Amino acid sequence: MNLLEINDLALSFPSTDGRIRVIDGIHLSIEPGQTHCLVGESGCGKSLTARAILNLLPPTAQIERGAIHFNGTNLLTCSKRELRTIRGGDIGTIFQDPMNSLNPVFTCGDQVRESLQIHRGYTPREAQKKTVELFDLVRIPSPELRTRQYPHELSGGMRQRVMIAMALACEPKLLIADEPTTALDVTVQDRILSVLSTLRKELNIAILFITHDLGVVSRIGDVTTVLYAGRNCEYGATESLLKKPLHPYTQGLLRAVPRLTTHAEELLPIPGSIADAPLGAQACLFASRCPHCMAQCSEATPREVLTQGHRVSCVLYEEEK
Repeated sequence: MNLLEINDLALSFPSTDGRIRVIDGIHLSIEPGQTHCLVGESGCGKSLTARAILNLLPPTAQIERGAIHFNGTNLLTCSKRELRTIRGGDIGTIFQDPMNSLNPVFTCGDQVRESLQIHRGYTPREAQKKTVELFDLVRIPSPELRTRQYPHELSGGMRQRVMIAMALACEPKLLIADEPTTALDVTVQDRILSVLSTLRKELNIAILFITHDLGVVSRIGDVTTVLYAGRNCEYGATESLLKKPLHPYTQGLLRAVPRLTTHAEELLPIPGSIADAPLGAQACLFASRCPHCMAQCSEATPREVLTQGHRVSCVLYEEEK
């Protein structure tokens, strides 16, 4: 049984030209203990998908259809009390910028202890002991000292480890990591990824890892979903998807990745930019940027088909089904 299932999720925002659909039929699933990477360029709907899972959408957002099931519970229709219980216990979250996520007027230890006391019923002494254990688990040196320090006294990588400790405090089944390594240098990034990989194996936690960095995906992902303009493009095992991408957009992303080679090569960026999708748009939204664009691409939304072990939404593969 899947731990998390998102089915046909559609989400829109108001604009001067009517409502703009920013998520249009997204679907994905995560098994217990699995790392599922969600990939795409800025504006494709990655972070909004995470916020929809947590029911932390902006007030102007409107969910038009779909369901999000976590452990059998529909998070879009459950009561606020149920949702608070799930958010506080079964789902942990790591955001991109720990400096803005941590409260600057409380010590790092205070913020983890509060979660343990509210959601797990720990006494202050028990919470302090558990906090030190968590800091040690995520490889924070001198963990007892760090519990007494404020966020501004720690480095960016150390603050991100505090965020991971907070997310793990209530022993979640699912960890949502929304670009947790973006603001970090590559050496610190590598340490954070190593911590997450180790914790996943030791604690059997499922991870929804949101990123635009394909290098990170290759390091941590079991399976990967590629999004474009709020729609699924391609899904498959990470190793297979990176070695043999099928969708023209996935191929374009990989061509644009800088590589160490024996001679200089020109990068091949994808031309153009993501276009807004008006309600009811019946076309491939990547068509204007696609080198394989055909007449039918602008006539109907491509169907998702299973081919070569991938699920891909592109007319190039519809005849293979």
